[in-house]
Amino acid sequence: MSHNTIIIGAPRSGTNILRDTLSSLKNVGTWDCDEIPYIWLYGNKKHSADMLQPSHATPKVKQYIRKQFSKLGEELQVENLLEKTCANSLRVDFVDSIFPEAKYIYIKRNGLDVTYSIMQRWNASFSLAYTMKKFKYVPISDIPFYGIEFLKNRYYKEKNKDRLKFWGPRFAHENELSELSVEEISAKQWVACVEESNKSFNKIDPKRVYSLTYENFVTNPKQQIKNMAMFMGITLNEKMLFPTIRSSSIGKGEKMLSSHQLEKIKPIIKKTMIDNQYTCP
Repeated sequence: MSHNTIIIGAPRSGTNILRDTLSSLKNVGTWDCDEIPYIWLYGNKKHSADMLQPSHATPKVKQYIRKQFSKLGEELQVENLLEKTCANSLRVDFVDSIFPEAKYIYIKRNGLDVTYSIMQRWNASFSLAYTMKKFKYVPISDIPFYGIEFLKNRYYKEKNKDRLKFWGPRFAHENELSELSVEEISAKQWVACVEESNKSFNKIDPKRVYSLTYENFVTNPKQQIKNMAMFMGITLNEKMLFPTIRSSSIGKGEKMLSSHQLEKIKPIIKKTMIDNQYTCP
């Protein structure tokens, strides 16, 4: 039986690079797509936000999700199964009620850099290949529901200057966001993900959590990989070739955002930035 390690972090915080790096280690496996939102939403697909509670983890939901993890672990024959779905940053308590034995790797990143990066995703081009990679993990009974939702979202994008109806973790009801700019939504999304995760990890045994920042990781990747491997119980080969990881994105938000955009964003993220040891210019 595989041990489960779950990566938690707001979108655009470095969760993908963590997943790709750690899943390349010996005896570590993961899904062949970057996220499995449809598995996590089994039994709760009609919720308009991703902020699920332990009460949503019914026996049927727990059984289904745990079965999907066990199934992949057996297929891959690995000791460690790694998973990363950014929306889980809004529902760590829900996740932990399903996997009370799991370990977590929790990554944070400067809120300005994250907000800028999220904004780019709202107008990203559509990739059918990427969508189908995730879609194949839709529970059979949920295919009609998500098929209709997919068509609705495509229609919305066509009619609204190529802007997505919604991108990333659903931290609020759509009608609460309809009057907000992309800058404001992106900033609020980062705040919600970080604050909800912090609240949950304050209640979880620290021995089960490895915390790091994106900035620490990209400036000292070798040491961070060694630390995370030790946390996961993995023995690294001394001759291991470490991937090339660049730190050029640090500070990109402040450089690329206009003064008008910063005026909208900073009041939203300032408190969360300070609470998480980041300087808000």
